Formats: sequence, C-alpha cells, structure tokens
Amino acid sequence: MTLNKNGVSSAMVCKLGALCLLTGLVFSACNGTDPIKEKRNSIAEALKREQEREQLRISEHYDFKTWNAPTDDKGKAKPYMIPVAKGDTTDMELARFWKSASNAGYVFLAGSKPANTYPVYFESNSESDHKSLKLETKAGTRIFGMGSYVVPGSVYNGKLNMLKLIAAPLEATLFGSEYILMPFRLSASVRYKAGAEMINGIDKKKLDSKDKGSIVAVFYEVDQTLIKDGNDADTYLTGLNLHTDPRVIAKAVCEIEDTKGEDWVRIESSFTVMNKEAWETLDFKTKKYRLALVLSSSYMGDKFFGAVGSTLLVDKLEIKGEPLSK
Repeated sequence: MTLNKNGVSSAMVCKLGALCLLTGLVFSACNGTDPIKEKRNSIAEALKREQEREQLRISEHYDFKTWNAPTDDKGKAKPYMIPVAKGDTTDMELARFWKSASNAGYVFLAGSKPANTYPVYFESNSESDHKSLKLETKAGTRIFGMGSYVVPGSVYNGKLNMLKLIAAPLEATLFGSEYILMPFRLSASVRYKAGAEMINGIDKKKLDSKDKGSIVAVFYEVDQTLIKDGNDADTYLTGLNLHTDPRVIAKAVCEIEDTKGEDWVRIESSFTVMNKEAWETLDFKTKKYRLALVLSSSYMGDKFFGAVGSTLLVDKLEIKGEPLSK
C-alpha cells in the first residue's frame, strides 16, 4: 500500500474522489440542475438570439443587369459603359452611384475602340440576356512617369476627381456613400480567372505570385472638421488610405482565387471591427458614416500590381446591416 505524505493511501484518494463526484451529482439533482441540459439550453438561447438579430438585419442588393454610357456635365455620352444602380436618377457620370476610374482613365489608351474592350463592361448570357459585371485587367502604358503597365478593372461607389485621374489616380478615387446601419456581412456570387503573369505596373518586373480578384467593403466615420468652404473631398477615403486610415471602423475583405467551370461561386465575409471604441460609440444622430464598396480584377491594383487578362465576374452583391440597438 502506498501512502502520501499525509498518510492517506492512493486507493483511499480514489474512493474519496468518487464520493465527491457522486455527492456533486446528487446535490445537482436535488437542486433540480442538470449541467448538460443547462449547456443545451444556453446554446438554444444563443441560437434564438442570433435568429432574432438576423430578422432585424437589412439587406441591400446590388445587381448589374442594367448598363449605359455615362455622360459628362454637358450631356455628351462617354465611350464606355458603367452599371446603372437602382437609385440613379441621371446619366451624368459624377452623379451616379457606381464610378470607374479604370474606364475613365482608359479612354486615353482606347482611342476609338468599342466599349466592350474597356476594363469594366458586362458579361451577357446569350440565352437569357442576363447581364453580370465583368472586370478585366488590361495592358496599360507609362509616359513621363505617369500611368501603369497594368490597368485593373474596378468599380466603386463614391466620387471621381477627374482633375487628378492622370497625375494622381489613387487620389482621384473618393470612396463611399452614406450608410446608417451597423454593417454585418458582405456576400456575392462570382467567377474568377487570373491572368498568366503578375507584374509590377510601374517597372514591368515579374512578381512571384498569382493574381486574385477582390471585393472589399469599408465602413468609416466622416470627419466633418475636414470640410473646407463646403468642399468635402478631404472627408473621403481614397486609394491611398482605404485600408490604413484611422477613420476605418470595420471592414470585410474577400480575395478571390480561380474558380472552376461556369458555375457561380458564393463568397462571403463578416465585417471585422478595426476600431472597437468607435464601433461601441456609433451615433447615427450626430455623426456621419460611409460604406465604401470596391470591386477589382486585381487585388493589389492599388499598388499597380496585376496580371493582364485577370477577369472577375460578379452576378450579385449583397450587404447586410442591422439597426443600432442602443
């Protein structure tokens, strides 16, 4: 028989342990508690709360069924097309929901080429005439230190500063439009095929990586102190700071690799909170917020990296958000 330092045998320890366990179970039973049942009930309650929250969430759907040529402020049609959003009330490009710096800048390379040769166009099903968004990375050029040898196909919501489009293209994209919900989830139906060779669009050097498509949603606070003489341009995030600015509160990112065949693939990403303090103190009554949606055929297009021929097709895009509960 083996005794511990208190003179108690190991067999006695086992018996005491079993007695304690039995006593605990009897005590739980006497008090009407069942640990397993309590755990099961806790899970059921959590699922019920999540279902209730899901019913409160509001979906915003974006399809790409309708297209036309945007116009300038004098009513002249541009040589390319962009999707028409359900809230668009005019063809004038600067007032439309969707913008495409890719198409606007490609005008200088395209010359008299038709709209279907631009980085942003539509894919049409010949049987049903159903249209989806088609983003394709095109070959570009550099002149006098400006431009890029790759032009990713990209659309976003927000504004477009035409004056900066050539000399400072990343500053020309002003991302986002007003949003009054707590963003929860981004989802889309996509198809993707990467181009053969990833290059640096500034020096044409080959990169040891493969291209991907991307769909990004960024929720950020509008700093109203940056409005100058009625000009709110500085309150927008741009291609320079979309992912790094401290005003970013939450974001959802989908990087899309090659898909197989002709079937649509559903992708989704929940929003990740980047600024917990700002998230917990959201105030839609006294503050303003924007949600930026950016879709691109080359996920590192903001660094001028991409593969010519990379193609992203998007059939449906959905953002789910929920009302502020407090």
